Amino acid sequence: MRGKALGLIETFGYLSAVEAADICLKTANVTLIGLEKVSGGLVTIKISGDVAAVKVAIDAAEVAVKEMGNLLSTHVISRTAEGLDKIIFSDICGIHKTQKKELRKSMNKDYADVDTIVQEIRIDKELNENLSNPEKTIEELKAMKVVKLRTLARKMEGIKLDKGEIKFARKNQLIMAILEFYERGGRTDDSR
Repeated sequence: MRGKALGLIETFGYLSAVEAADICLKTANVTLIGLEKVSGGLVTIKISGDVAAVKVAIDAAEVAVKEMGNLLSTHVISRTAEGLDKIIFSDICGIHKTQKKELRKSMNKDYADVDTIVQEIRIDKELNENLSNPEKTIEELKAMKVVKLRTLARKMEGIKLDKGEIKFARKNQLIMAILEFYERGGRTDDSR
């Protein structure tokens, strides 16, 4: 890959990443190196090829993913250095030192899920009780992680966001939708 251009696109969500990769491959004569999932829903697409082809492909994908509203960043490296191959191809070459750690984490996650459910029920009850004090409710919502906000939003029947919008919504969007739901007098469904 030395001497070729490297194009990177970072998106929110797997669907946007697939769309970007598809457009890159259809637009110019480039090679898809990989699609790397990162935590928090971030996905990076790596392509290589001639400098002009990579720039055209990245620009076309950038326009398409921007329309979806899920573009984080793009970058083109015109001529890659020798050592960069090790970084770019590390997951392809079979360097997976973290597999054992991931297995342990997934085993511990099952136990953590039970704790999370108990905490969510407590949070739901506290939010329903604090509706009389909106400032306190806003502070509590801002202190919550996005994952918990999404879980809370999914429990609300009649919230203005559908399941697909909840999945890709950012923290501020979730907080506004939850507050609007409570202002209309809605309650969460604790039976889920």
